[in-house]
Amino acid sequence: MAGYLEKHDPADRCTCSYCGIAEDIHLLDGILDKRGNDTGKLACIACYPNDSWCCGSIKMVKLSIAPSLKPFYDQYVASEQWNARR
Repeated sequence: MAGYLEKHDPADRCTCSYCGIAEDIHLLDGILDKRGNDTGKLACIACYPNDSWCCGSIKMVKLSIAPSLKPFYDQYVASEQWNARR
């Protein structure tokens, strides 16, 4: 992970397909349709259409998180859903 953090460029961000907020690509989750096919859309934690949003690492959350979404991430990291993945 250290190598990734050293090479990370905060300007390398994408936007949520729903609200347009810009975040690090690792903080936006790709959306699959009901058949499991990639829809080509990305969603932030606030806009994800179901409860299967997931983030790779707390370190990634700290890279270029949108301040308005920080409370959502804090709640997620404290949740059973986050802890079940560990």
